Amino acid sequence: PASTGFIIGALGLMAFVGWQWRGRMRRQALGLQSPASTAVVGRQALTAIIVLGAIWLLNDYRGVPTPVLLLTLL
Repeated sequence: PASTGFIIGALGLMAFVGWQWRGRMRRQALGLQSPASTAVVGRQALTAIIVLGAIWLLNDYRGVPTPVLLLTLL
């Protein structure tokens, strides 16, 4: 189904966002210079647009290919 690709993409994006924020908070806790929150949010938004756009295009054609799903798990 078309929703499977979006669910996997959303889960991956949530993991990416959590990883980015955790890294930023860790750098701040150690007193290191960290990127501005607007830069982090911008990077996350751009990544979300690219990932969800690619999933949308693939779903519009014939769905997300199985090899692509397997590669995302690696």
